[in-house]
Amino acid sequence: MGWVPGIAGVVLVGALCAPLLAQQPATAPGDSLSKGLQAERRGYFADAARLLDAALAQRPADLAALMALDRVLPSLNRRAEMVPAVVRALAVDSTNIGILSVAVRAFASAGMVDSAKKYSRRWTAVTPDTENVYREWVMAAMDVRDHAQAKAALEFARREMHRPAAMAPEYAQLLQEEGDLNGSVREWMTAIHESPGYRNPAVMLLGQATVVQRPVIREALTREGSPESRRLLGLLQVHWGESVAGTAMVRSALPPGKDDALTLLRLVLEELRGRDDRSALLARATVLELVAERQAGRDVIKSRMDAARAYADAGAEKDARRLLAQVAADSGAPAGMATTASSTLLGVLIAEGKPAEAEKMLADLGSALDLDERDHQARRIAMAWARLGNLDRAQAVVANDSSIAGYDLRGRLRLFAGDLVGAGQLLQAAGPYDEERETAVERVTLLVLLQSAGPDSLPQLGSALLALERGDSATAVAGLTQVAEKLKPTGAAEARLLAGRLALSIRDTARAARLLQAADVAEAPATAAAARLDLIRLAMVTGKTAEAEKLLEQLILDYPESAVIPEARRLRDQLRGGVPGGGR
Repeated sequence: MGWVPGIAGVVLVGALCAPLLAQQPATAPGDSLSKGLQAERRGYFADAARLLDAALAQRPADLAALMALDRVLPSLNRRAEMVPAVVRALAVDSTNIGILSVAVRAFASAGMVDSAKKYSRRWTAVTPDTENVYREWVMAAMDVRDHAQAKAALEFARREMHRPAAMAPEYAQLLQEEGDLNGSVREWMTAIHESPGYRNPAVMLLGQATVVQRPVIREALTREGSPESRRLLGLLQVHWGESVAGTAMVRSALPPGKDDALTLLRLVLEELRGRDDRSALLARATVLELVAERQAGRDVIKSRMDAARAYADAGAEKDARRLLAQVAADSGAPAGMATTASSTLLGVLIAEGKPAEAEKMLADLGSALDLDERDHQARRIAMAWARLGNLDRAQAVVANDSSIAGYDLRGRLRLFAGDLVGAGQLLQAAGPYDEERETAVERVTLLVLLQSAGPDSLPQLGSALLALERGDSATAVAGLTQVAEKLKPTGAAEARLLAGRLALSIRDTARAARLLQAADVAEAPATAAAARLDLIRLAMVTGKTAEAEKLLEQLILDYPESAVIPEARRLRDQLRGGVPGGGR
Protein backbone atom coordinates (compact mmCIF):
# COMPACT_ATOMS: atom_id res chain seq x y z
CA MET A 1 0.00 0.00 0.00
CA GLY A 2 1.55 3.28 -1.10
CA TRP A 3 1.82 6.28 1.16
CA VAL A 4 -1.16 8.60 0.81
CA PRO A 5 -0.62 12.22 1.94
CA GLY A 6 -2.79 13.60 4.73
CA ILE A 7 -6.15 14.95 3.72
CA ALA A 8 -6.07 18.22 5.65
CA GLY A 9 -4.86 20.18 2.64
CA VAL A 10 -1.24 19.13 2.21
CA VAL A 11 0.69 22.16 1.00
CA LEU A 12 2.79 20.96 -1.89
CA VAL A 13 6.36 22.16 -1.93
CA GLY A 14 5.81 23.90 -5.25
CA ALA A 15 2.90 25.84 -3.76
CA LEU A 16 4.92 26.72 -0.67
CA CYS A 17 7.79 28.01 -2.72
CA ALA A 18 6.12 29.61 -5.73
CA PRO A 19 6.65 33.17 -4.47
CA LEU A 20 10.26 32.37 -3.69
CA LEU A 21 10.86 30.90 -7.11
CA ALA A 22 9.54 34.07 -8.64
CA GLN A 23 12.26 35.97 -6.77
CA GLN A 24 15.09 33.85 -8.21
CA PRO A 25 17.37 35.44 -10.82
CA ALA A 26 16.36 34.76 -14.40
CA THR A 27 18.17 31.77 -15.86
CA ALA A 28 19.79 32.00 -19.24
CA PRO A 29 18.27 29.53 -21.74
CA GLY A 30 21.52 27.69 -22.43
CA ASP A 31 22.86 27.21 -18.89
CA SER A 32 23.05 24.02 -16.81
CA LEU A 33 19.77 24.57 -14.98
CA SER A 34 17.77 25.04 -18.18
CA LYS A 35 19.36 21.95 -19.75
CA GLY A 36 18.90 19.97 -16.55
CA LEU A 37 15.19 20.77 -16.39
CA GLN A 38 14.81 19.84 -20.03
CA ALA A 39 16.59 16.52 -19.44
CA GLU A 40 14.27 15.84 -16.51
CA ARG A 41 11.18 16.47 -18.66
CA ARG A 42 12.49 14.01 -21.24
CA GLY A 43 13.23 11.37 -18.60
CA TYR A 44 17.01 11.52 -18.93
CA PHE A 45 17.48 11.54 -15.16
CA ALA A 46 21.20 10.79 -15.02
CA ASP A 47 21.93 13.68 -17.39
CA ALA A 48 19.56 15.88 -15.43
CA ALA A 49 21.32 15.09 -12.14
CA ARG A 50 24.73 15.94 -13.64
CA LEU A 51 23.51 19.24 -15.08
CA LEU A 52 21.63 20.23 -11.91
CA ASP A 53 24.75 19.49 -9.84
CA ALA A 54 26.67 21.81 -12.12
CA ALA A 55 24.05 24.54 -11.66
CA LEU A 56 24.18 24.16 -7.87
CA ALA A 57 27.96 24.31 -7.92
CA GLN A 58 27.62 27.86 -9.24
CA ARG A 59 24.54 28.82 -7.17
CA PRO A 60 24.15 26.46 -4.15
CA ALA A 61 20.93 28.12 -2.97
CA ASP A 62 19.18 28.06 -6.38
CA LEU A 63 15.81 26.73 -5.27
CA ALA A 64 14.65 25.64 -8.72
CA ALA A 65 17.78 23.51 -9.19
CA LEU A 66 17.59 22.14 -5.65
CA MET A 67 13.94 21.11 -6.02
CA ALA A 68 14.59 19.54 -9.42
CA LEU A 69 17.50 17.53 -8.01
CA ASP A 70 15.20 16.43 -5.18
CA ARG A 71 12.81 15.04 -7.79
CA VAL A 72 15.46 13.38 -9.96
CA LEU A 73 17.72 11.57 -7.48
CA PRO A 74 15.07 9.16 -6.07
CA SER A 75 14.48 7.87 -9.61
CA LEU A 76 18.21 7.03 -9.77
CA ASN A 77 18.24 5.51 -6.27
CA ARG A 78 20.72 8.22 -5.25
CA ARG A 79 18.77 10.00 -2.49
CA ALA A 80 21.86 10.29 -0.28
CA GLU A 81 23.40 12.79 -2.70
CA MET A 82 20.78 15.34 -1.64
CA VAL A 83 22.40 15.73 1.79
CA PRO A 84 25.60 17.55 0.69
CA ALA A 85 23.52 19.64 -1.73
CA VAL A 86 21.19 20.88 1.02
CA VAL A 87 24.11 21.43 3.43
CA ARG A 88 25.69 23.77 0.89
CA ALA A 89 22.34 25.51 0.30
CA LEU A 90 21.73 25.99 4.03
CA ALA A 91 25.19 27.50 4.40
CA VAL A 92 24.06 30.22 2.02
CA ASP A 93 20.48 30.65 3.24
CA SER A 94 19.00 28.81 6.23
CA THR A 95 15.77 30.83 6.42
CA ASN A 96 14.29 30.17 2.98
CA ILE A 97 11.14 28.04 3.40
CA GLY A 98 11.74 26.19 0.14
CA ILE A 99 15.32 25.24 1.06
CA LEU A 100 14.20 24.20 4.54
CA SER A 101 11.50 21.94 3.09
CA VAL A 102 13.99 20.21 0.78
CA ALA A 103 16.42 19.91 3.71
CA VAL A 104 13.85 18.21 5.97
CA ARG A 105 13.03 15.67 3.25
CA ALA A 106 16.68 15.03 2.45
CA PHE A 107 17.70 14.48 6.07
CA ALA A 108 14.65 12.29 6.73
CA SER A 109 15.35 10.17 3.63
CA ALA A 110 18.94 9.72 4.81
CA GLY A 111 17.81 8.67 8.29
CA MET A 112 19.36 11.76 9.91
CA VAL A 113 16.61 12.22 12.47
CA ASP A 114 18.28 14.95 14.53
CA SER A 115 18.91 17.07 11.45
CA ALA A 116 15.35 16.54 10.20
CA LYS A 117 14.09 17.60 13.64
CA LYS A 118 16.39 20.66 13.74
CA TYR A 119 15.32 22.02 10.37
CA SER A 120 11.65 21.19 10.83
CA ARG A 121 11.77 23.36 13.96
CA ARG A 122 13.47 26.12 12.01
CA TRP A 123 10.85 25.76 9.29
CA THR A 124 7.94 25.99 11.77
CA ALA A 125 9.47 29.16 13.16
CA VAL A 126 8.78 30.97 9.88
CA THR A 127 5.41 29.45 8.84
CA PRO A 128 2.06 29.23 10.60
CA ASP A 129 1.20 25.93 8.87
CA THR A 130 3.21 23.72 11.22
CA GLU A 131 1.26 20.51 10.56
CA ASN A 132 2.33 20.46 6.93
CA VAL A 133 5.95 20.90 7.98
CA TYR A 134 5.82 17.71 10.02
CA ARG A 135 3.79 15.98 7.34
CA GLU A 136 6.68 16.51 4.89
CA TRP A 137 9.00 14.84 7.38
CA VAL A 138 6.65 11.89 7.92
CA MET A 139 6.08 11.42 4.18
CA ALA A 140 9.81 11.44 3.46
CA ALA A 141 10.41 8.80 6.13
CA MET A 142 7.56 6.67 4.78
CA ASP A 143 8.89 6.97 1.26
CA VAL A 144 12.04 5.12 2.35
CA ARG A 145 10.02 2.68 4.51
CA ASP A 146 11.56 4.05 7.71
CA HIS A 147 8.55 3.43 9.94
CA ALA A 148 10.43 4.03 13.18
CA GLN A 149 11.46 7.51 12.06
CA ALA A 150 7.96 8.27 10.76
CA LYS A 151 6.48 7.30 14.11
CA ALA A 152 9.08 9.39 15.93
CA ALA A 153 8.24 12.34 13.69
CA LEU A 154 4.54 11.99 14.43
CA GLU A 155 5.08 11.81 18.18
CA PHE A 156 7.46 14.80 18.01
CA ALA A 157 4.88 16.77 16.00
CA ARG A 158 2.15 16.07 18.54
CA ARG A 159 4.36 17.25 21.40
CA GLU A 160 5.50 20.36 19.56
CA MET A 161 1.97 21.33 18.57
CA HIS A 162 0.49 20.37 21.97
CA ARG A 163 -2.17 18.37 20.09
CA PRO A 164 -2.31 14.69 21.11
CA ALA A 165 -4.59 13.91 18.14
CA ALA A 166 -2.65 15.84 15.48
CA MET A 167 -2.02 14.12 12.14
CA ALA A 168 -4.27 11.19 13.03
CA PRO A 169 -4.81 10.12 9.37
CA GLU A 170 -1.05 9.85 8.81
CA TYR A 171 -0.65 7.90 12.04
CA ALA A 172 -3.55 5.63 11.05
CA GLN A 173 -1.93 4.80 7.74
CA LEU A 174 1.44 4.16 9.37
CA LEU A 175 -0.09 1.78 11.93
CA GLN A 176 -2.01 -0.07 9.21
CA GLU A 177 1.17 -0.56 7.22
CA GLU A 178 2.80 -1.97 10.37
CA GLY A 179 -0.13 -4.38 10.81
CA ASP A 180 -1.57 -2.66 13.88
CA LEU A 181 -5.18 -2.54 12.69
CA ASN A 182 -6.61 -1.78 16.12
CA GLY A 183 -4.31 1.22 16.41
CA SER A 184 -5.16 2.31 12.88
CA VAL A 185 -8.90 2.18 13.60
CA ARG A 186 -8.36 4.16 16.79
CA GLU A 187 -6.49 6.90 14.90
CA TRP A 188 -9.07 7.01 12.11
CA MET A 189 -11.87 7.42 14.61
CA THR A 190 -9.92 10.24 16.25
CA ALA A 191 -9.63 11.95 12.87
CA ILE A 192 -13.28 11.39 11.94
CA HIS A 193 -14.59 12.65 15.28
CA GLU A 194 -12.60 15.80 14.60
CA SER A 195 -13.73 16.06 10.97
CA PRO A 196 -16.27 13.69 9.27
CA GLY A 197 -14.55 14.48 5.97
CA TYR A 198 -11.98 11.82 6.88
CA ARG A 199 -14.57 9.03 6.39
CA ASN A 200 -13.76 8.68 2.71
CA PRO A 201 -9.96 8.25 3.07
CA ALA A 202 -10.57 5.91 6.02
CA VAL A 203 -12.75 3.70 3.83
CA MET A 204 -10.21 3.89 1.00
CA LEU A 205 -7.34 2.67 3.20
CA LEU A 206 -9.08 0.33 5.67
CA GLY A 207 -11.05 -1.03 2.73
CA GLN A 208 -7.79 -2.50 1.39
CA ALA A 209 -7.67 -4.95 4.31
CA THR A 210 -7.60 -8.61 3.35
CA VAL A 211 -10.47 -10.96 4.16
CA VAL A 212 -8.42 -12.30 7.08
CA GLN A 213 -7.83 -8.79 8.48
CA ARG A 214 -11.42 -7.56 8.19
CA PRO A 215 -12.74 -9.21 11.37
CA VAL A 216 -10.13 -7.27 13.40
CA ILE A 217 -11.39 -4.00 11.93
CA ARG A 218 -15.04 -4.96 12.51
CA GLU A 219 -14.33 -5.85 16.14
CA ALA A 220 -12.38 -2.64 16.74
CA LEU A 221 -15.16 -0.48 15.31
CA THR A 222 -17.86 -2.41 17.19
CA ARG A 223 -15.89 -2.03 20.41
CA GLU A 224 -15.55 1.72 19.82
CA GLY A 225 -19.34 1.78 19.82
CA SER A 226 -20.08 5.36 18.77
CA PRO A 227 -22.54 6.31 15.99
CA GLU A 228 -19.54 7.46 13.98
CA SER A 229 -17.87 4.07 14.27
CA ARG A 230 -21.09 2.41 13.05
CA ARG A 231 -21.16 4.77 10.10
CA LEU A 232 -17.59 3.86 9.18
CA LEU A 233 -18.29 0.15 9.62
CA GLY A 234 -21.33 0.42 7.36
CA LEU A 235 -19.35 2.17 4.66
CA LEU A 236 -16.63 -0.48 4.89
CA GLN A 237 -19.21 -3.27 4.60
CA VAL A 238 -20.58 -1.70 1.43
CA HIS A 239 -17.00 -1.31 0.13
CA TRP A 240 -16.38 -5.02 0.82
CA GLY A 241 -19.50 -6.04 -1.12
CA GLU A 242 -21.85 -6.51 1.85
CA SER A 243 -24.19 -3.95 0.33
CA VAL A 244 -27.46 -4.62 2.13
CA ALA A 245 -25.91 -5.18 5.59
CA GLY A 246 -23.67 -2.13 5.21
CA THR A 247 -26.56 0.08 4.14
CA ALA A 248 -28.61 -1.09 7.11
CA MET A 249 -25.70 -0.24 9.42
CA VAL A 250 -25.39 3.27 7.96
CA ARG A 251 -29.16 3.75 8.16
CA SER A 252 -29.14 2.87 11.86
CA ALA A 253 -26.57 5.60 12.55
CA LEU A 254 -27.60 8.44 10.24
CA PRO A 255 -26.74 11.89 11.62
CA PRO A 256 -29.78 13.89 12.75
CA GLY A 257 -28.91 16.89 10.59
CA LYS A 258 -30.30 16.73 7.04
CA ASP A 259 -27.13 17.93 5.32
CA ASP A 260 -24.87 15.65 7.37
CA ALA A 261 -27.10 12.68 6.59
CA LEU A 262 -27.13 13.47 2.86
CA THR A 263 -23.33 13.71 2.83
CA LEU A 264 -23.07 10.24 4.39
CA LEU A 265 -25.71 8.72 2.10
CA ARG A 266 -23.93 10.06 -0.96
CA LEU A 267 -20.76 8.31 0.21
CA VAL A 268 -22.73 5.04 0.23
CA LEU A 269 -24.03 5.73 -3.28
CA GLU A 270 -20.48 6.38 -4.44
CA GLU A 271 -19.40 3.01 -3.04
CA LEU A 272 -22.31 1.34 -4.89
CA ARG A 273 -21.52 3.03 -8.21
CA GLY A 274 -21.07 0.58 -11.09
CA ARG A 275 -22.38 -2.47 -9.21
CA ASP A 276 -25.37 -4.27 -10.70
CA ASP A 277 -25.78 -7.36 -8.52
CA ARG A 278 -29.14 -7.69 -6.78
CA SER A 279 -27.93 -6.81 -3.29
CA ALA A 280 -26.19 -3.66 -4.60
CA LEU A 281 -29.35 -2.62 -6.47
CA LEU A 282 -31.48 -3.13 -3.36
CA ALA A 283 -29.00 -1.14 -1.29
CA ARG A 284 -28.95 1.64 -3.85
CA ALA A 285 -32.75 1.79 -3.88
CA THR A 286 -32.86 1.98 -0.08
CA VAL A 287 -30.29 4.77 0.03
CA LEU A 288 -32.09 6.76 -2.66
CA GLU A 289 -35.30 6.51 -0.66
CA LEU A 290 -33.48 7.86 2.38
CA VAL A 291 -32.05 10.65 0.24
CA ALA A 292 -35.53 11.56 -1.06
CA GLU A 293 -36.83 11.86 2.51
CA ARG A 294 -34.30 14.64 3.07
CA GLN A 295 -34.85 16.54 -0.16
CA ALA A 296 -37.44 18.97 -1.45
CA GLY A 297 -39.12 19.84 -4.75
CA ARG A 298 -38.13 18.08 -7.94
CA ASP A 299 -35.12 16.45 -6.28
CA VAL A 300 -37.52 14.28 -4.24
CA ILE A 301 -39.27 13.08 -7.41
CA LYS A 302 -36.02 12.30 -9.18
CA SER A 303 -34.60 10.33 -6.25
CA ARG A 304 -37.82 8.34 -5.87
CA MET A 305 -37.83 7.55 -9.59
CA ASP A 306 -34.22 6.41 -9.42
CA ALA A 307 -35.01 4.30 -6.36
CA ALA A 308 -38.01 2.74 -8.12
CA ARG A 309 -35.86 1.78 -11.11
CA ALA A 310 -33.26 0.22 -8.83
CA TYR A 311 -35.97 -1.78 -7.03
CA ALA A 312 -37.43 -2.89 -10.36
CA ASP A 313 -33.99 -3.91 -11.67
CA ALA A 314 -33.47 -5.94 -8.48
CA GLY A 315 -36.80 -7.71 -8.98
CA ALA A 316 -38.44 -5.97 -5.99
CA GLU A 317 -41.53 -4.98 -7.97
CA LYS A 318 -43.64 -4.32 -4.87
CA ASP A 319 -41.26 -1.62 -3.62
CA ALA A 320 -40.87 -0.20 -7.12
CA ARG A 321 -44.64 0.01 -7.46
CA ARG A 322 -44.97 1.71 -4.05
CA LEU A 323 -42.55 4.49 -5.01
CA LEU A 324 -43.87 4.95 -8.51
CA ALA A 325 -47.39 5.28 -7.15
CA GLN A 326 -46.15 8.03 -4.81
CA VAL A 327 -44.64 9.92 -7.73
CA ALA A 328 -47.68 9.42 -9.97
CA ALA A 329 -49.96 10.72 -7.21
CA ASP A 330 -47.73 13.66 -6.24
CA SER A 331 -49.56 16.84 -7.19
CA GLY A 332 -46.27 18.73 -7.09
CA ALA A 333 -44.57 16.46 -9.61
CA PRO A 334 -43.99 17.91 -13.10
CA ALA A 335 -46.50 16.53 -15.58
CA GLY A 336 -43.88 14.74 -17.65
CA MET A 337 -42.31 13.14 -14.56
CA ALA A 338 -45.68 11.90 -13.29
CA THR A 339 -46.41 10.40 -16.71
CA THR A 340 -43.02 8.72 -16.80
CA ALA A 341 -43.65 7.29 -13.34
CA SER A 342 -47.02 5.96 -14.45
CA SER A 343 -45.51 4.39 -17.59
CA THR A 344 -42.77 2.77 -15.52
CA LEU A 345 -45.38 1.55 -13.05
CA LEU A 346 -47.26 -0.03 -15.95
CA GLY A 347 -44.16 -2.08 -16.71
CA VAL A 348 -43.86 -3.14 -13.08
CA LEU A 349 -47.51 -4.20 -12.94
CA ILE A 350 -47.07 -6.21 -16.12
CA ALA A 351 -43.90 -7.84 -14.75
CA GLU A 352 -45.86 -8.76 -11.61
CA GLY A 353 -48.54 -10.42 -13.76
CA LYS A 354 -51.25 -7.85 -12.95
CA PRO A 355 -52.65 -6.88 -16.36
CA ALA A 356 -56.02 -5.76 -14.96
CA GLU A 357 -54.35 -3.09 -12.78
CA ALA A 358 -52.09 -2.13 -15.68
CA GLU A 359 -55.08 -1.80 -18.02
CA LYS A 360 -56.87 0.47 -15.53
CA MET A 361 -53.77 2.65 -15.17
CA LEU A 362 -53.48 2.91 -18.96
CA ALA A 363 -57.07 4.13 -19.10
CA ASP A 364 -56.42 6.65 -16.30
CA LEU A 365 -53.44 8.08 -18.16
CA GLY A 366 -55.71 9.00 -21.07
CA SER A 367 -54.19 11.61 -23.36
CA ALA A 368 -51.08 11.97 -21.20
CA LEU A 369 -49.53 9.34 -23.49
CA ASP A 370 -49.19 9.77 -27.23
CA LEU A 371 -50.89 7.26 -29.53
CA ASP A 372 -47.76 5.19 -30.23
CA GLU A 373 -46.94 4.87 -26.53
CA ARG A 374 -50.53 3.91 -25.71
CA ASP A 375 -50.50 1.20 -28.38
CA HIS A 376 -47.13 -0.07 -27.15
CA GLN A 377 -48.35 -0.33 -23.56
CA ALA A 378 -51.61 -1.95 -24.70
CA ARG A 379 -49.65 -4.66 -26.53
CA ARG A 380 -47.62 -5.34 -23.38
CA ILE A 381 -50.84 -5.65 -21.38
CA ALA A 382 -52.38 -7.96 -23.99
CA MET A 383 -49.42 -10.31 -23.85
CA ALA A 384 -49.63 -10.28 -20.05
CA TRP A 385 -53.28 -11.40 -20.32
CA ALA A 386 -52.20 -14.11 -22.77
CA ARG A 387 -49.58 -15.45 -20.38
CA LEU A 388 -52.34 -15.80 -17.79
CA GLY A 389 -54.36 -17.78 -20.33
CA ASN A 390 -57.06 -15.15 -20.92
CA LEU A 391 -56.74 -15.02 -24.70
CA ASP A 392 -60.15 -13.41 -25.25
CA ARG A 393 -59.26 -10.44 -23.08
CA ALA A 394 -55.83 -10.21 -24.71
CA GLN A 395 -57.38 -10.01 -28.18
CA ALA A 396 -59.91 -7.43 -27.05
CA VAL A 397 -57.16 -5.10 -25.76
CA VAL A 398 -55.47 -4.93 -29.19
CA ALA A 399 -58.46 -5.55 -31.46
CA ASN A 400 -58.08 -2.20 -33.25
CA ASP A 401 -54.26 -2.09 -33.43
CA SER A 402 -53.44 -1.94 -37.17
CA SER A 403 -49.70 -1.30 -36.80
CA ILE A 404 -47.13 -3.88 -37.89
CA ALA A 405 -46.54 -4.78 -34.24
CA GLY A 406 -50.31 -4.95 -33.72
CA TYR A 407 -50.86 -7.40 -36.61
CA ASP A 408 -47.92 -9.45 -35.34
CA LEU A 409 -49.31 -9.69 -31.80
CA ARG A 410 -52.86 -10.38 -32.95
CA GLY A 411 -51.51 -13.15 -35.18
CA ARG A 412 -49.63 -14.72 -32.26
CA LEU A 413 -52.71 -14.50 -30.05
CA ARG A 414 -54.75 -16.35 -32.72
CA LEU A 415 -51.96 -18.93 -32.90
CA PHE A 416 -52.03 -19.40 -29.11
CA ALA A 417 -55.75 -20.10 -29.48
CA GLY A 418 -55.00 -22.78 -32.10
CA ASP A 419 -56.45 -20.82 -35.07
CA LEU A 420 -53.74 -21.51 -37.67
CA VAL A 421 -55.58 -19.89 -40.58
CA GLY A 422 -56.41 -16.65 -38.73
CA ALA A 423 -52.90 -16.51 -37.30
CA GLY A 424 -51.35 -16.94 -40.74
CA GLN A 425 -53.43 -14.16 -42.24
CA LEU A 426 -52.53 -11.67 -39.52
CA LEU A 427 -48.83 -12.57 -39.52
CA GLN A 428 -48.74 -12.21 -43.30
CA ALA A 429 -50.37 -8.79 -42.96
CA ALA A 430 -47.54 -7.79 -40.59
CA GLY A 431 -45.06 -8.64 -43.34
CA PRO A 432 -41.50 -9.97 -43.17
CA TYR A 433 -39.90 -6.78 -41.81
CA ASP A 434 -39.80 -5.18 -38.38
CA GLU A 435 -37.81 -2.56 -36.50
CA GLU A 436 -36.68 -5.42 -34.27
CA ARG A 437 -34.80 -7.95 -36.41
CA GLU A 438 -35.38 -10.75 -33.89
CA THR A 439 -39.16 -10.18 -34.06
CA ALA A 440 -39.07 -10.34 -37.86
CA VAL A 441 -37.12 -13.63 -37.79
CA GLU A 442 -39.58 -15.13 -35.29
CA ARG A 443 -42.51 -14.05 -37.46
CA VAL A 444 -41.03 -15.65 -40.58
CA THR A 445 -40.32 -18.85 -38.62
CA LEU A 446 -43.92 -19.00 -37.41
CA LEU A 447 -45.25 -18.37 -40.93
CA VAL A 448 -43.16 -21.21 -42.34
CA LEU A 449 -44.45 -23.51 -39.61
CA LEU A 450 -48.08 -22.50 -40.23
CA GLN A 451 -47.85 -22.82 -44.00
CA SER A 452 -46.40 -26.32 -43.75
CA ALA A 453 -48.52 -27.56 -40.82
CA GLY A 454 -51.63 -28.82 -42.66
CA PRO A 455 -54.71 -28.46 -40.44
CA ASP A 456 -56.65 -25.20 -40.01
CA SER A 457 -56.92 -25.54 -36.25
CA LEU A 458 -54.49 -27.10 -33.79
CA PRO A 459 -54.94 -26.03 -30.14
CA GLN A 460 -52.08 -28.30 -29.03
CA LEU A 461 -49.64 -26.27 -31.18
CA GLY A 462 -51.00 -23.04 -29.69
CA SER A 463 -50.53 -24.40 -26.16
CA ALA A 464 -46.92 -25.35 -26.88
CA LEU A 465 -46.10 -21.90 -28.24
CA LEU A 466 -47.88 -20.19 -25.34
CA ALA A 467 -45.72 -22.23 -22.94
CA LEU A 468 -42.70 -20.86 -24.80
CA GLU A 469 -44.03 -17.29 -24.37
CA ARG A 470 -44.30 -17.97 -20.65
CA GLY A 471 -40.65 -18.97 -20.57
CA ASP A 472 -41.36 -22.69 -20.10
CA SER A 473 -39.12 -24.10 -22.82
CA ALA A 474 -39.24 -27.68 -21.52
CA THR A 475 -43.04 -27.80 -21.83
CA ALA A 476 -42.82 -26.17 -25.25
CA VAL A 477 -40.36 -28.83 -26.46
CA ALA A 478 -42.61 -31.64 -25.24
CA GLY A 479 -45.69 -30.04 -26.82
CA LEU A 480 -44.03 -29.43 -30.19
CA THR A 481 -42.70 -33.01 -30.22
CA GLN A 482 -46.22 -34.38 -29.72
CA VAL A 483 -47.74 -31.96 -32.25
CA ALA A 484 -45.23 -33.06 -34.90
CA GLU A 485 -46.84 -36.52 -34.92
CA LYS A 486 -50.12 -34.97 -36.17
CA LEU A 487 -48.67 -32.89 -39.00
CA LYS A 488 -47.80 -33.66 -42.57
CA PRO A 489 -44.05 -34.28 -43.20
CA THR A 490 -43.11 -30.69 -44.00
CA GLY A 491 -44.97 -29.35 -40.95
CA ALA A 492 -43.57 -32.10 -38.73
CA ALA A 493 -40.04 -31.24 -39.83
CA GLU A 494 -40.56 -27.56 -38.99
CA ALA A 495 -42.03 -28.40 -35.58
CA ARG A 496 -39.12 -30.72 -34.77
CA LEU A 497 -36.58 -28.14 -35.94
CA LEU A 498 -38.09 -25.56 -33.60
CA ALA A 499 -38.30 -28.08 -30.75
CA GLY A 500 -34.69 -29.13 -31.34
CA ARG A 501 -33.47 -25.55 -31.17
CA LEU A 502 -35.42 -25.00 -27.96
CA ALA A 503 -33.90 -28.16 -26.50
CA LEU A 504 -30.46 -26.79 -27.34
CA SER A 505 -31.31 -23.54 -25.54
CA ILE A 506 -31.99 -25.46 -22.31
CA ARG A 507 -28.92 -27.68 -22.84
CA ASP A 508 -30.91 -30.88 -23.43
CA THR A 509 -28.44 -31.91 -26.11
CA ALA A 510 -29.50 -35.56 -26.37
CA ARG A 511 -33.12 -34.66 -27.12
CA ALA A 512 -31.99 -31.81 -29.37
CA ALA A 513 -29.90 -34.21 -31.48
CA ARG A 514 -32.82 -36.64 -31.88
CA LEU A 515 -35.23 -33.87 -32.89
CA LEU A 516 -32.81 -32.28 -35.36
CA GLN A 517 -32.09 -35.66 -36.95
CA ALA A 518 -35.85 -36.24 -37.25
CA ALA A 519 -36.22 -32.83 -38.94
CA ASP A 520 -33.69 -33.79 -41.63
CA VAL A 521 -36.16 -35.23 -44.17
CA ALA A 522 -36.15 -35.07 -47.96
CA GLU A 523 -39.76 -33.80 -48.09
CA ALA A 524 -38.65 -30.48 -46.47
CA PRO A 525 -35.27 -29.62 -48.02
CA ALA A 526 -34.96 -26.11 -46.57
CA THR A 527 -35.81 -27.39 -43.08
CA ALA A 528 -33.50 -30.40 -43.51
CA ALA A 529 -30.53 -28.21 -44.44
CA ALA A 530 -31.12 -25.93 -41.43
CA ALA A 531 -31.50 -28.91 -39.07
CA ARG A 532 -28.31 -30.53 -40.37
CA LEU A 533 -26.38 -27.27 -39.89
CA ASP A 534 -27.56 -27.15 -36.26
CA LEU A 535 -26.41 -30.77 -35.82
CA ILE A 536 -23.02 -29.79 -37.23
CA ARG A 537 -22.69 -26.93 -34.74
CA LEU A 538 -23.65 -29.30 -31.92
CA ALA A 539 -21.01 -31.79 -33.03
CA MET A 540 -18.38 -29.04 -33.14
CA VAL A 541 -19.06 -27.72 -29.63
CA THR A 542 -19.00 -31.27 -28.22
CA GLY A 543 -15.61 -31.96 -29.83
CA LYS A 544 -16.84 -34.36 -32.55
CA THR A 545 -14.93 -32.62 -35.32
CA ALA A 546 -14.65 -35.64 -37.64
CA GLU A 547 -18.41 -36.16 -37.50
CA ALA A 548 -19.00 -32.45 -38.05
CA GLU A 549 -16.72 -32.36 -41.09
CA LYS A 550 -18.42 -35.41 -42.61
CA LEU A 551 -21.88 -33.84 -42.10
CA LEU A 552 -20.68 -30.59 -43.65
CA GLU A 553 -19.45 -32.30 -46.79
CA GLN A 554 -22.74 -34.18 -47.13
CA LEU A 555 -24.77 -31.00 -46.51
CA ILE A 556 -22.94 -29.12 -49.27
CA LEU A 557 -23.43 -32.04 -51.68
CA ASP A 558 -27.11 -32.66 -50.82
CA TYR A 559 -28.33 -29.04 -50.75
CA PRO A 560 -26.00 -26.93 -52.90
CA GLU A 561 -28.68 -24.24 -53.41
CA SER A 562 -29.65 -23.89 -49.75
CA ALA A 563 -29.39 -20.53 -48.02
CA VAL A 564 -27.25 -22.16 -45.30
CA ILE A 565 -24.43 -23.18 -47.68
CA PRO A 566 -22.28 -20.02 -47.18
CA GLU A 567 -22.30 -20.64 -43.43
CA ALA A 568 -21.58 -24.35 -44.01
CA ARG A 569 -18.52 -23.48 -46.12
CA ARG A 570 -17.28 -21.09 -43.44
CA LEU A 571 -17.57 -23.83 -40.81
CA ARG A 572 -15.76 -26.26 -43.07
CA ASP A 573 -12.90 -23.77 -43.51
CA GLN A 574 -12.82 -23.27 -39.76
CA LEU A 575 -12.49 -27.01 -39.16
CA ARG A 576 -9.70 -27.19 -41.72
CA GLY A 577 -7.89 -24.28 -40.09
CA GLY A 578 -8.69 -21.74 -42.79
CA VAL A 579 -10.51 -19.35 -40.47
CA PRO A 580 -8.68 -18.98 -37.13
CA GLY A 581 -10.79 -18.75 -34.01
CA GLY A 582 -14.03 -19.12 -35.91
CA GLY A 583 -13.86 -15.56 -37.28
CA ARG A 584 -15.51 -14.56 -40.48
